[in-house]
Amino acid sequence: MADQVVAHLESVEALITVYLKVLNKQDRIAIWPLITEQIANTSNRLERQVEVINVEMTALKTPAMITEAMRMRDDLRKVIENLAGAQKELEQAETSIP
Repeated sequence: MADQVVAHLESVEALITVYLKVLNKQDRIAIWPLITEQIANTSNRLERQVEVINVEMTALKTPAMITEAMRMRDDLRKVIENLAGAQKELEQAETSIP
């Protein structure tokens, strides 16, 4: 699951890197919907992984495994929040570009 999360985040990172290198405002406006769609898709995938962890926790028996699963779930939730925050920061930065 961790590998999937990394792959999803790397795809968002790549799009944002491209976005930041585009200097023309019209081009940035044109690619912005693609980026926001990818961020939304990644957030949805991470939400589904949180759900999977919740289901799998019901089958866990040892406290250490349950604790680790809960930590993983909480980390995923933080990543989702960070994605939303990054998107808002990009939107604010966009308004300052001439």
